[in-house]
Amino acid sequence: MPIWKWLDSRSVRAAVMAEWRAACGNALSAVQPMLEPLDERAPRYPNPRAHSLPMKVVQHPNGSIVAIDEHDHRNRLRLTPADVVVYRLDLRAFRTMLCGALDGVAIAKTPVSQSARRLQVGNWEPKKAACFPVYILLVTGRDALRREALDLIASCKRSGAILLTPSREHWSEDLADLMRQKNALLVPLCEVLEAADGVFRRTDAWEEYLQMFCKMVKLTLPGNYRNRKPTPRRAELTAKIEKTRNALVEHIRSAKDYAIASSDAGRGPQLIRALTKIQLAKLAGLKPYHVTRCFRADPQLKELYRIANDPEKIMRFGRR
Repeated sequence: MPIWKWLDSRSVRAAVMAEWRAACGNALSAVQPMLEPLDERAPRYPNPRAHSLPMKVVQHPNGSIVAIDEHDHRNRLRLTPADVVVYRLDLRAFRTMLCGALDGVAIAKTPVSQSARRLQVGNWEPKKAACFPVYILLVTGRDALRREALDLIASCKRSGAILLTPSREHWSEDLADLMRQKNALLVPLCEVLEAADGVFRRTDAWEEYLQMFCKMVKLTLPGNYRNRKPTPRRAELTAKIEKTRNALVEHIRSAKDYAIASSDAGRGPQLIRALTKIQLAKLAGLKPYHVTRCFRADPQLKELYRIANDPEKIMRFGRR
């Protein structure tokens, strides 16, 4: 997915929706719940011409907005106010998504700075008395990644850490070896996460990286840790989570038609009605308390539920 390399190339994780759409590809519906609009307009807009510099955004006294190619004034785009809204990746929602998707990572309770170059995602807790911090490093350039990784490891009070990066773009063999010597493992999100049906899920590669980490820190796990089948209760909960997710996605898609129709009629995007958890339970064929348990177990359901009750987000859901 291009989104991971895009994040590795940006010092500021904010852009207009057109740029997010291009960067995310088919992962847009999974990324959208983590985007928050800022109260600012973009001074630049992506140029539809390949390999061209961004266009300058100009607002005329009559309120119309255009994007101008400063090297070719015939290349112009008419824009709407919505087109120039800047959206930022909300690191709180990003952290929640990572902990929901990556098996065994308990979310951290540390403060979140939206401009952070590194963030503690949580702790990997494979068994009692075994707890290892998991961080995400969001930097541009090999030198910056090296400095951030070394500074982080120097400040760690525990031996052993998992360092996530969006991709391998800024890795070097030297840095990877150095981190292993310090019991820290670099893990690229582009390999351990995949987007499907509007959410991120872990891939089999995540388990492989965890096995590598266990060997590195000489951690012995229970014999059935890797290959055990889900307990009946866990398997049942997983099935209910999937039913709840499918019901939310279907509701959002059906609500989107009404929101578009009301917007086209000049009333602005509207909801047919707010979706309650009792109604959601009926749509999923579950009891309300089942839905409550599903929300506790899978944080991404909360993001989809927010979308389902926000007509603006419903309008943007699933755009390519």
